[in-house]
Amino acid sequence: AKFPIIAFITGDEWNQRPAYLDDPNLFLMFKTCVPMAGQHPKLYPLPLGTFRRFDAHHEFDICDRSYDLSFNGQITCPQRQEMADTINSYLDQKTNRGLSTYLRYTKSYAEGDVESYSAIMRDTKIALNPSPGGGVTVDSTRFFEGMAAGCVVISTRRPHTWFYDGAPYIAIDHWKEAPAIIESVLSSQHYMEQMSRASYDWWENVCSPKAVGKYVIEKVRRL
Repeated sequence: AKFPIIAFITGDEWNQRPAYLDDPNLFLMFKTCVPMAGQHPKLYPLPLGTFRRFDAHHEFDICDRSYDLSFNGQITCPQRQEMADTINSYLDQKTNRGLSTYLRYTKSYAEGDVESYSAIMRDTKIALNPSPGGGVTVDSTRFFEGMAAGCVVISTRRPHTWFYDGAPYIAIDHWKEAPAIIESVLSSQHYMEQMSRASYDWWENVCSPKAVGKYVIEKVRRL
């Protein structure tokens, strides 16, 4: 090829490794949902980012938000069902504690509208982020939306990548851990404020469009 080929792949939730990675004309590939194993020296992970038209503009400081915790999304695999069962059981035992929640379990990714979803996330203290499971990517736009909105994000453990490493979220391996963590977070205004600032700063400095653009330019300049 006359010029080096640089490829961008942004829509592969099945974590596939493109067959043409070894094409000598391909110099770099930037890809969301990078396979967990067998990464290639030409392959650079990109953060999945937020859903299109997601609006993270902050309306409330975290301690003034309406929802102590929220989840708005599909429950279509055992991993997510485990989260739903655990959280529902926890709330059944805490009905007199005054927790305010927004829990909406859907069967489709496209249910609802992004404007309402954005408003709920901006008004949430703790955002829950289970992995999709079912053989698809562990990435989820919800993780990035919670961070961009300055929430405290409780999530199944993220893979090792340049952008997840050091991300200020609370990692869990099993959702049975979540109730104790939720109580601990909500008991400390200082901790919530600290995590909220860290979440937003991470989004702005690591995963926002501007930050990712700088990352791409840096890699391309090395050619």
